[in-house]
Amino acid sequence: MVTRNDVARLAKVSPAVVSYVINNSNYVSAEKRKAVLSAIEELNYVPNQNAKNLRQGRTHMIAVVRGSQLNDIFNDLLFHLENIANSRGYHIVLSTVSKTEDYYATDDFITTLISRHYDAVFVANSSLTEPQLNQLAKSGTKVLLYVTRDYYTLDSSISQIVPHYRLAIKNMVGRLIDLGHTRIAMLPNLCYPMDQYTVSNHRFAGYMDAFISHQVSMDLRYVPASCRSIEDIHACVTRMFDPSIVSEPPTAICADEPFVIASILKQLISMGIRVPEDVSLACFSNSTLATLTTPELTSVGFDPRQFAKVTMNMMEELINGKPCRIQVINLNYYDRKSIAPPAGILTKPESALFT
Repeated sequence: MVTRNDVARLAKVSPAVVSYVINNSNYVSAEKRKAVLSAIEELNYVPNQNAKNLRQGRTHMIAVVRGSQLNDIFNDLLFHLENIANSRGYHIVLSTVSKTEDYYATDDFITTLISRHYDAVFVANSSLTEPQLNQLAKSGTKVLLYVTRDYYTLDSSISQIVPHYRLAIKNMVGRLIDLGHTRIAMLPNLCYPMDQYTVSNHRFAGYMDAFISHQVSMDLRYVPASCRSIEDIHACVTRMFDPSIVSEPPTAICADEPFVIASILKQLISMGIRVPEDVSLACFSNSTLATLTTPELTSVGFDPRQFAKVTMNMMEELINGKPCRIQVINLNYYDRKSIAPPAGILTKPESALFT
């Protein structure tokens, strides 16, 4: 392996001068700079980034912690986040949570995160408990948390980025109610570490807000507590359309991940149920996949480019020693083709639906 000393010998300068040239950190005469650059090219020398990191006390690596490989909404986010991070001299390390049977992160997973000495960790899921998040923060790790449920005792050094799911889902479900839907199923996130119908879950809180504000009764037969697999999701849908189990099937189905809704769409088609003529489908997240189905999926979600920019800015603030903060992100509504009034209900004027 070629070293800095090898470059110095060939260029007939000191190792310090080689460092000055590489880092552009001190004056070097034009003659010596040219000699060093020629030696670097001839020897095909690549500076040791780890050694540089040790001198600076930084790794220039940021961990993004996700809960599942299946959640496709983060593919779009990661594409933009990696581009922004690389342009600012950081490398993104993607880490999927190692989980216990109750879907919370294992303690070993937290220990490993701490041992890597990342410059910052973006926790982009709900699988870490508050004690685990606090342990991570107290270790000196800079933590940015993606918040979709309530936390009560978080360490004061943890920054939070909060997509306003509660308001967005209230508005989405409210649109369905305005169209005439009252039997609206809400399917849970896969492997979520708590029951879906808990007010701590911002998505369910928004669903509940819509029914309360419209003074419509909510039926928990259409809101299963949890699902461990896509097969569980399909079993829930099958039961909802079995007249021996549910006398009145849902006229609309909502879920968070686009791949879950896309899978339900395929299942309904196989059952001879039309979307949106017989059942409307709405997605509580948006991704490229939502535009690839037929019909395309009506959804709410963040702009991934803007979200990535805000996320990277907040992590850099933490890395540079600025105070933590909370940033609320409003979600966009993407009006596509997968929702319609229930069969037999006349469409209301557009102005009546969205004012």
